Amino acid sequence: MSIGEGRRGRLSTLSGTGFESSKAYVMPSRQFLVTHNTYTRCALYTRIITDQPGLIECRLTEPLYSSDGSVVIAQAGDKLTGEQKVEVRAGQTRVFTSWTELETASGVRAKLDSLGAGPMGASGTEAWIDHHYRQRFGGAVMLSFIQDALHSAANATQKSNQGYTVNNSEQNVESMANQALENSINIPPTAYILPGTVMTVIVARDIDFSSVFTLREQNGR
Repeated sequence: MSIGEGRRGRLSTLSGTGFESSKAYVMPSRQFLVTHNTYTRCALYTRIITDQPGLIECRLTEPLYSSDGSVVIAQAGDKLTGEQKVEVRAGQTRVFTSWTELETASGVRAKLDSLGAGPMGASGTEAWIDHHYRQRFGGAVMLSFIQDALHSAANATQKSNQGYTVNNSEQNVESMANQALENSINIPPTAYILPGTVMTVIVARDIDFSSVFTLREQNGR
């Protein structure tokens, strides 16, 4: 590579990512607006086991306020429903959840399609993980013990007429052990989250509640 080519290669790393331009717009009244990236907390109402996808539910542990803080959009105890459908992979310790709908005690429903996260905003919720070590390796380990026993027997009977039979059995057990390990090694971990676990929900889009909320004057004001 020439010096010129080397310089051009280094300079190419200085170019930034190109972004499309956008236009500013006026937001709806913040008095009835929940803006994207709003954080709220809820307590899990249903148990989560990641072996199968399923519906989940949690209840708000605190009021959800509008963007300007003047209106309580949802009270503590109001319901969030969602889904858990992402399989946990080896090495992972968090469960991804998506929250699809908010339902208030007054009968208001709003589409959320928002993200479950940890206290600091990291995607997913910490879970207890069962790695299934016994199911993944138990059969192969047991068969390896049998193989060792047969190997010892083969050494003891090497000069007898049974030597060929023992050696052949040893090879069969080795093949069975390899097959057992191949069938079980890829069993995915199972994550468990218990009811009552406090989760963070990050609102993924602006939600305008102006069509379902009205303010009434009090004390002549």
